[in-house]
Amino acid sequence: MNETLQNGDSQRTVPYEPAKLVVWESDGSWARHLRRLFRSEGPRVYEARTFQACRTMIAASPASIVVALWTESTSADVVRLVGRMRREFPAVRILAVADRKAEPHRWQILEAGIVWLCTSPRELAPIVEIIRRHLEQVPEPSLTPEQRVWARLPWPRAAERAGTGRS
Repeated sequence: MNETLQNGDSQRTVPYEPAKLVVWESDGSWARHLRRLFRSEGPRVYEARTFQACRTMIAASPASIVVALWTESTSADVVRLVGRMRREFPAVRILAVADRKAEPHRWQILEAGIVWLCTSPRELAPIVEIIRRHLEQVPEPSLTPEQRVWARLPWPRAAERAGTGRS
């Protein structure tokens, strides 16, 4: 997929992929919880284990939504990611998941630019709704109007016919 970016008088075509759900954590536990909640109807969950892997996925898909694990050891990297995304990829949204120890710091974490903070797998419903809403609002890159209609139909074969690869 391509997008034409205009920079003054010059134009360049930049390849990019549709928006993704990227979960940045070291062990995959929050990604498993999200997969269970979305079941087969939800988006594919892409996992990033490192800051650089997360940035690479975002660069390939600059309208993605990221669920980042917030811990004492990752908080500086998450804040750095938020700052970079605001400058480089303003369509990216970053949500945070953490253990209960982060709850007293909720407002500072949100003030850092995190869209939402979840401190328990039992409280993922708001994050699931934010993810769905974000992915629904982001247009599919480089699709014809016909492909966009087919991609939004509720049955999987419609997505295959549209050539979007979504199912």
